[in-house]
Amino acid sequence: MFPMKHNYLPKLWFLLILLLSCCLQAVAQTGAVGGRVTDETNAPLPGVTVLIEGTQLGNSSNSDGAFLIQNVPAGPHTLVVSFVGYTTARRSVTVVAGQTADVSVNLAENTQLLNETVVVGYGTQQRRQLTGAVSQVESKAFTNTPLPSFDAGLQGRAAGVQVQQASGAPGAAVRVRIRGQASVSGGSDPLYVIDGVIVNNGDFSSKNYGATSASPLNPLAAINPDEIESVSVLKDAAAGAIYGARAANGVVLITTKRGKAGTTQFSLNYSVGIQQPARKLDMLSGPEWRTLYREAYNNDSIAGLNPRLPTNINGVPVNRRFLLGSTTDTDWYDEVLRTGRIQDASLSATGGNEKTRFYVNGAYNRNESMLKGNTFQRGSVRFNLDNDASEKLTLGTQIGLYFTENNQVRTSYNGGLGAAQSNALPIYPVRNADGTFFGTQFANTSNNPTAQLDDRFKTQNLRTLTNVYFNYKIAPGLSLRPQVSLDYLDQYERFFYSPTNRFYQNTGLGAIDERHVNFYNVQGNAVLTYTKDLNENNRLTLVGGSEVQYNSQRDMGFYTLAGAGFLNPALNQETASISWDPRVPATTRAGQAIGGYNSFDYYRFASFFARANYSLLNRYTAEISLRTDGSSRFGPNKRFGFFPAASASWIVSDEGFLQDVAAVSLLKLRASIGLTGNSELGGNFSYLGTITPEAGQYLGLAGSRRTRIDNPDLSWESNRSLDVALDFGLLKNRLTGTVAYYNKYGYDILLNQAVQYSGAAIARTNANSDVVIRNQGWEFELNSRNVATERFTWTSSLNLSANYNKVLDAAGLAPDAFEAGPGDARIIKGYPVGTNFLAEYAGVDPETGDPLIRALDGSLIRLRYDTPASAQQNNRKPVGRPFPKLQGGLDNTFTFAGLDLSFLFVGTWGNKIYDDGGKYQNGGRLGSWNQTARLLDRWQQPGDNAGMPRVTLRPFNPDNNNTTQWLYDGSYVRLRTVQLGYTLPKGITDKMHVTRLRVYVTGTNVLTFTKFPGWDPEVVRYADAGGGLERNNQANISFSAPYLPTPQARTLQAGFNLGF
Repeated sequence: MFPMKHNYLPKLWFLLILLLSCCLQAVAQTGAVGGRVTDETNAPLPGVTVLIEGTQLGNSSNSDGAFLIQNVPAGPHTLVVSFVGYTTARRSVTVVAGQTADVSVNLAENTQLLNETVVVGYGTQQRRQLTGAVSQVESKAFTNTPLPSFDAGLQGRAAGVQVQQASGAPGAAVRVRIRGQASVSGGSDPLYVIDGVIVNNGDFSSKNYGATSASPLNPLAAINPDEIESVSVLKDAAAGAIYGARAANGVVLITTKRGKAGTTQFSLNYSVGIQQPARKLDMLSGPEWRTLYREAYNNDSIAGLNPRLPTNINGVPVNRRFLLGSTTDTDWYDEVLRTGRIQDASLSATGGNEKTRFYVNGAYNRNESMLKGNTFQRGSVRFNLDNDASEKLTLGTQIGLYFTENNQVRTSYNGGLGAAQSNALPIYPVRNADGTFFGTQFANTSNNPTAQLDDRFKTQNLRTLTNVYFNYKIAPGLSLRPQVSLDYLDQYERFFYSPTNRFYQNTGLGAIDERHVNFYNVQGNAVLTYTKDLNENNRLTLVGGSEVQYNSQRDMGFYTLAGAGFLNPALNQETASISWDPRVPATTRAGQAIGGYNSFDYYRFASFFARANYSLLNRYTAEISLRTDGSSRFGPNKRFGFFPAASASWIVSDEGFLQDVAAVSLLKLRASIGLTGNSELGGNFSYLGTITPEAGQYLGLAGSRRTRIDNPDLSWESNRSLDVALDFGLLKNRLTGTVAYYNKYGYDILLNQAVQYSGAAIARTNANSDVVIRNQGWEFELNSRNVATERFTWTSSLNLSANYNKVLDAAGLAPDAFEAGPGDARIIKGYPVGTNFLAEYAGVDPETGDPLIRALDGSLIRLRYDTPASAQQNNRKPVGRPFPKLQGGLDNTFTFAGLDLSFLFVGTWGNKIYDDGGKYQNGGRLGSWNQTARLLDRWQQPGDNAGMPRVTLRPFNPDNNNTTQWLYDGSYVRLRTVQLGYTLPKGITDKMHVTRLRVYVTGTNVLTFTKFPGWDPEVVRYADAGGGLERNNQANISFSAPYLPTPQARTLQAGFNLGF
């Protein structure tokens, strides 16, 4: 890839200043166009947009309906006059240099306002005929903003869509939930479809969790946001049931840009930027840590040695009093963080003639993140071609080629920022006096994140999304559209462990692990569409088709065995090889140095679908859809599922009794009911049993045992939903929006259950359970044109949503039967999924400084090192809701002459976050971890009213210290993006021989308002260990319990958009 120059900012600003200075030199042979815009009653229309077609020249009408466009090149032009709620008008006008051409325009009210096209499953629909819940996000949400991935751009743009980050590192996974969550062990991500291709958004990276704790990756981060035309989010059964067994979590349809007939138009977008953490935890300095350590030593009245570092540091019981007596004060943030740099470039071309249209895009993105050693690169090429071979036949292809390279660093306490806020104590120096890394003189360098930067973890992806189609008009109104597509991924991973670290063993031997994954997703479908106007009042649209899919994955890798490795310290990530020489013989496996593995996995789908839409008087619409899905993922006894939906709409504003109500432009009532499914069952053969070899199971003899019982009845999870909504337009559609209510029931929920199959022998089985989960809520969307004058406009978009998640039936299982790791998050009847099951924290005992919990009987219990774990375990109760009571986004755009300003606020209210790392950083591991500055507000003497208990080296076991002390309000409001731009006048761009030039500055994550004391209220725990069901459990249940996370970045970016 292309290295980024570090002196680009002065050059960029010089270029921008030079371009802006051209404004002073604008002289042209121009005239003006002026006039007045009125409605059908000749009343003036303010705020009407008036443009010279094919240029960037334009203006808005004032309160009297008058407008004036200056600096229009002399000659013939077409005037385009448009306003929300009215039919766009075009007028021919000839401009004479030095004169003003007068044009009067009378606009007719647009009674077909809802006829804009919306992308839906296997086709498009006019919004007037739309009966389902579909939110559409346009391309501007994904451009000119440093998004980690396009799906992150959905946040705050669509009601009912919750977007959270697994990490602030570039390329990390994004957690998307549409109208809540109704799964425990199954996948809960929506289905993604790009140009008709069902794509896999699963993380294929192994991450070698035990060694790196690297962040889960997002394969969708490879998609270039600049190539996206629009995104449709299908939220209810009426919209999504046509995707059947994969639509229960919602469907996200991505449409890429297509070519337009006419002269080839080029567009160049380029930007550079810097980034830093949006927030930082305030940690103790070296002197502060020493003070608290000595105080804890004295509080515990430890007999024996004088104060020293704990014996468990690196596992070496060596008295290192010199460290406590030294003046070392290392700021480990400085060692692992930097000012990150971003550059983004995209060049596209579109054009064609009456028969052939094309769109081409090439892009490159490089993100040298705020984490030292972490770099993400993305290169992409997009080619879309459509050709009208004849009046009846259209051929086309969409090809996307993507390459990503993600150089990751350790996270959690394993290194990097995680270690800098945990086991890298501020009293540790970075290097020893002889220049070697601190830690090498002991067992290992596990407490030195700078030394660990020598390790490298690289993931490279080459992915292509390709489809070929033709559309043949068989007869009037009848067309056939077959399509064949391929989603191919080739992934290479390399884990390089330097001789210094070797995963904390400090053996002097380096090591390499390598992994290669091939993923094939081949699909084919054929869609038959029939549209018939039965008469002027009746229209019928029928859609039917079939689809097949074959998905396979081959996984192969090599790894260095314990006791083997390479000696040469000069080898690095790029020069070392799995076939290094010399090899150091291993002590096992007959002296071999390398181990390996190879696996193959697959699944198949076969589907049939249909949809019928009937419209009466262009006012009443009814629709039914159905799909039958068969999958190899389901058990032999339940291979096929049936998923129907029905919906209807009524445009009330077309009725006679509302015709005279001038304030109401549109009133549309719609309702739907239907059934969808979830086929993400945690594996492709989850219904099969497994047998595991065991040694010494019977009389010391080797044998085997059943670890999973087969279940031939395993099937999809089901979701039944009801949706009622009102679409409205007021004041000639200056205000438009939607109010919606939904009620969804998830049942046949997948669980990994324990089964007693022989005597006391226990195995597990994957089965559909009696668990029932309900999500009900409401959504509100409002779009407004607040101000529209001759030179100034202000538009706003607001969306709010509230989802109430509740477990209606827990299948009679106790809360601990649903354990999913940290924070004691559980599934409990009557409470939301992932509710924390905690003991109530009752503050600090003012006499002893001990932390207190309140027992279920109301009494108080001190938590000390000798308090049994049962004291906490037996006094837990459900508390806090991980899902917000309210979430939303507010987008505002202002324009004044050539200037534009936009900003987006996002936020949530009413959710709780369990800070799973915070309990260790605030007294739980003072002896071996650094602590936050909050611990300075500690109890020190009887009578103190302190925020934190007394410091101690022997606390109540922090692994069991799951109390409400660490449960915080997760509400926040964040200024997600703010952008200021300026579009140069046409007189200047003409001299530059370009059609358009806009310069801009963008800030992201600029301000955050929250009471949460941790790193980032938006970063969640997301499938950070294990695989299959275990990872799903964590993503579904423990998501609101972050552990030493990487926060999102605050970014400042400058760039330009150039058209030519």
